[in-house]
Amino acid sequence: MQTASLAQLYRLLEREQSTLLHYLSGAWPWSSQTERTMVDQVQAIADAEQAALQRLAPHLRRQRIVPPGARFPMDFSHLHYIALSHLLPELVKESSDLLAELETATASDADLAELTGSFLELKRGNLAKLQALIEAHAGSKSLSTRR
Repeated sequence: MQTASLAQLYRLLEREQSTLLHYLSGAWPWSSQTERTMVDQVQAIADAEQAALQRLAPHLRRQRIVPPGARFPMDFSHLHYIALSHLLPELVKESSDLLAELETATASDADLAELTGSFLELKRGNLAKLQALIEAHAGSKSLSTRR
């Protein structure tokens, strides 16, 4: 793997591990009893992405590069106990933006494209799942600590 591809992979891991989706895994978004399945679905998406990222990290280690850890923005710290229905549109926007960045990076780097092909497909599928959650819960009024 070429140095440029390794640098792209490093940036990909750094970006993807520090997302709102992964932050919410430990932030306990608020949901009513009827919305627990929605929280579980979002958690399953986060778990699948985290597992996929863990499968990419050894490619850096083989080149003696320490994979990056998660570094969440301070802006996320106010999102504890916010209604998940309020956060879903933000998750979709972020996921869409990250997917576009990944598609751009893989379009110009064949090594990266080969390495991250399954991750790219996972991201596309997860974006569709998040959009479906928004549609399924449209109109539901969740109480939240934020208005």
